[in-house]
Amino acid sequence: MERKICLISFTFLAFLITTSGCQSRDSVSWPQDVKQNVNQGEEVLTPSWAQKEQAKNPAAHISVGIILSKTSIREQASTNSDILQELDRGNLIKILSTDSAGEEKWSKIEPICFSYPPNTGYVNNSDYTTDLTQVIPNQGFVSAEKVYSQPDINSEVVSEGYGPVQILQRESGWALCSLKGGANGGWIKENHIKYDFEY
Repeated sequence: MERKICLISFTFLAFLITTSGCQSRDSVSWPQDVKQNVNQGEEVLTPSWAQKEQAKNPAAHISVGIILSKTSIREQASTNSDILQELDRGNLIKILSTDSAGEEKWSKIEPICFSYPPNTGYVNNSDYTTDLTQVIPNQGFVSAEKVYSQPDINSEVVSEGYGPVQILQRESGWALCSLKGGANGGWIKENHIKYDFEY
């Protein structure tokens, strides 16, 4: 009889320990997207999955910045360093790395390249932002886009645009662009211009 009572007591104690150490799935503070996936029985995305996606499509993860005001690309992370190239407000840059030089922070960057090789160098972090909504870009990229003589699809097609473009003017959903290599510039539909680096 005593063995039976002890066995029942042990079983009940084990039950209490198990239940007190567990929470229902819904009582846990899940991120909304993860909770939804768990409830639906779908695979939850993990950091390792994200790394695999980045490896498959590295261009989607290149950090892009836009210049806030006129500045210079420096050979080294210092205002005393030689100037390699001037940048204007609205120019796009590819951010390669971020460094600290004393109290100032600098980034190693590469501008849009209209003539090779590109002037890889440094700009102060205060000179650019990664929020492309703060400044209207005056540069971009196109791929096999028709270039028109006027902001009208019924106007003459003067050339076909590839690679980087300099945006000179915007009008009613169109952008007047100059093209790389001296090709005939003209009007390109704004929604056909991309603002991310492909490599």
